[in-house]
Amino acid sequence: MSLTHSRSASTSRLVALWLALLTVLALIVPSGASAANRSSMDVVATYEARAKLTWSKARLDVWSRAHIRNTSGHGIERIDFNLVPAQIGNLRDLGVTVDGVAVTAIKTGETIKVPLGRTLADGDSVTITTTYRSNFRPGTTGHDFLFSSQHQIMSGMRWIPWVSRATKFQIQSHGDPFVTGVSPRVQVTLESDVPVRWGTSGRRIATDGLKQTYLAENVRDFNFTAARDYRLRTAMSIDGRTTIRVYTRTIDAATTMNWARKALDRYSRQVGQYPYPTFTVAESSGAYAMESPALVWLPAYYATYKIPFVLSHEVAHQWFYGVVGNDQTTNPFLDEAMAEFLARSWFGFRGSNCATRRLDLSMYAYTPSCYYEQIYVQGSAFLNTLRKDMGSTAFWGVVRDFWHQHRYQIVTTKQLLDAFKAKAGNWVLPRYHARFPSLY
Repeated sequence: MSLTHSRSASTSRLVALWLALLTVLALIVPSGASAANRSSMDVVATYEARAKLTWSKARLDVWSRAHIRNTSGHGIERIDFNLVPAQIGNLRDLGVTVDGVAVTAIKTGETIKVPLGRTLADGDSVTITTTYRSNFRPGTTGHDFLFSSQHQIMSGMRWIPWVSRATKFQIQSHGDPFVTGVSPRVQVTLESDVPVRWGTSGRRIATDGLKQTYLAENVRDFNFTAARDYRLRTAMSIDGRTTIRVYTRTIDAATTMNWARKALDRYSRQVGQYPYPTFTVAESSGAYAMESPALVWLPAYYATYKIPFVLSHEVAHQWFYGVVGNDQTTNPFLDEAMAEFLARSWFGFRGSNCATRRLDLSMYAYTPSCYYEQIYVQGSAFLNTLRKDMGSTAFWGVVRDFWHQHRYQIVTTKQLLDAFKAKAGNWVLPRYHARFPSLY
């Protein structure tokens, strides 16, 4: 063997060893994270929060504690929280402690990055406490409606720091720039300096003067609206399992209650039993309807004739996004097309007013004028054609099985499409190639 050949063989062995090491590191370290600064959403987090609302100043003072157990299968050094007021609420006086020790958190848009100061091993737990002060936006343009004060209503979306990942906040109004995991328990105490009524995600478990305490279980967030002059209408769901509350100032409460009861009943029978003991529809400060687990917002002064369809779409999100979750930035088809399909299978389908577009893109890739027409309208039509070609019995069987199998998880568009393909067969692949080219 020549010296040249020996050196070549030695180099080859070193390259092979180096590639093997890189492969191991790729398995251990999540994409986009360094070994010394890993974060993960694969945790179990419970939350306790207190908020004080100063009505005249439209100000919210928040204390929140997250108890987090690492279930990622590897060590993590950082927790990323999603917090809408960090982007649009004039966030200030931010204080963060990790197991009682003050740390310097980094705010990036709507993301709060919290260094743990150590590697949290798989199975270990940490407690992170956050305090901050913020102000509700005085208008509802763009995404400002998510944390706003208008029409004598305060609306607070994603105000509890919630385990997430770094997410680009979409300034324009289309799309939901969020991804959050389910928490088994969230306890919230809401206090105001004047008497108000709260529309919330949870059920009230205690009252102490101007303080109200609520509990929610198996939810992806906990949101609220508040008004001094809300009218409250209460009824039981058609199956008698759920207490429905409708809080209104200007919109038609009777129509809202009627369609809330119908939608809960319909989707419980079509997909699976609605899982929460309460369901609230609250008139919000304006702009757009919005979903939360066990809570739906309808904007102030919403026209009565629009309520049946729009509320039916938002209620459908209790099943897709609420129970079966997704990354709403990268996989908007999964929750928006499914929710629209559930509503349109009731109210009827229509053609799209925008050019045919692929359905596998992130929310950032669509224009504001065509996002709804392409993801919602074209997406729901795609699902309806699939239903016709598979047969309704087979199609709805897949929907029900998929929902039950993936309750309280985060799933992808591809997982849903694969579930249909497993039942229907490979004849669906040409249409998948056409509309979801990055997936098939």
